Amino acid sequence: MDNPNPRRLTRTKSIKILSDTPEPKPSKRKRAPLKEPPAVAETSSAAAPAPQKRKRVVEPMKETLVKETAKTTKGKSKGKSKGKGKGKEKSVKDKDTKEVPEKPEKRLKKFRTSCPLAVRDRINRARTQRMFMVKRTILSPTSQEFAVLGSTGNIYTVKIAHVPSCDCPDAAKGNHCKHILLVMLKVLRVGQNSPMLYQAAYLTSELLEIFENAAPDPTVVANAKVQTQYEALKRGEQLPEEKQERRPLDTSDCPICFEAFEEADIKKILFCHVCLNNIHIVS
Repeated sequence: MDNPNPRRLTRTKSIKILSDTPEPKPSKRKRAPLKEPPAVAETSSAAAPAPQKRKRVVEPMKETLVKETAKTTKGKSKGKSKGKGKGKEKSVKDKDTKEVPEKPEKRLKKFRTSCPLAVRDRINRARTQRMFMVKRTILSPTSQEFAVLGSTGNIYTVKIAHVPSCDCPDAAKGNHCKHILLVMLKVLRVGQNSPMLYQAAYLTSELLEIFENAAPDPTVVANAKVQTQYEALKRGEQLPEEKQERRPLDTSDCPICFEAFEEADIKKILFCHVCLNNIHIVS
């Protein structure tokens, strides 16, 4: 039979031809046989002695390394210490340059809001009793010392400072004595109604103001004779006693027996060394 469709035939032939060609088989690579390790000859411990370890001579190298490391550590420590020192110096300088606010001054004793009764009594004594200032010494801008001749004839040392003081028995008991008040009232001219008169302690500003405004009363200052005697006593010198002359006998009668004095009885007549009046000796 004739093939009515020749194109179809050619396609079938080509398919047959393609199908007849054998498929290529995957190539199998041959692996190389593993080599066996060479057989190690067994040797007895007696036949072959164990190899000795070689001693490494590295002691001098160790010493040099130790020295080098010590040097490097010293250098590091010095560098650290220098850096720390500089940092501390800088911090100290910074602290110095910073302005620290000043703390207000504290009064060494409690402020008295009113005058105590005991001080009022001593103020009256300081005003009425006969006392004198013998000497005045300026110790500093905030402290002055005064020698005061008391009413009993003793000389006391008064110091006006942050805490006023006197060496009299009354001040030794802790009292604000009349000698301190005399200096404050009549020498430094502190007002009688001023709270500074009876304070037990003063601030620096208060002392400066008191000393600046002070104008000593001339009636309070002792005479030159008393001042020279005081200076001589301080030096430990003894002044010769001055001869005191009695009053003339005819100027007055005896204040005890009211009789007249006679020159013949001069040995029986005494006189007072204070008022210089004559008196008969009572036999």
